[in-house]
Amino acid sequence: MTLQNRAQIHSLPFNIAQSHAEVAVELVELRPGRNAFVKAGLQQLVVIDGVAWVTMGGKDHVIKAGDSCQLVPNNDRYPVCISALGNKSVTYTLK
Repeated sequence: MTLQNRAQIHSLPFNIAQSHAEVAVELVELRPGRNAFVKAGLQQLVVIDGVAWVTMGGKDHVIKAGDSCQLVPNNDRYPVCISALGNKSVTYTLK
């Protein structure tokens, strides 16, 4: 993804029509060294740009741009942790 395309994505309202209902999609950008903690509730994490390191249920997953993973609730007391992998930010959305 070029910087120009990435800037266009961030400037769009990013509404997606889904079976006659509009769903607003929020893009989240995590810089290297930052973490996001999410309570899993059957959301789908979609990586738009960069690479995400996702720790869920005691296991680590690497999700690259264009790929996704299901955030499944579990009995752990810890939320899902999302981080940027490497020295580049990661941009993702939760559906």
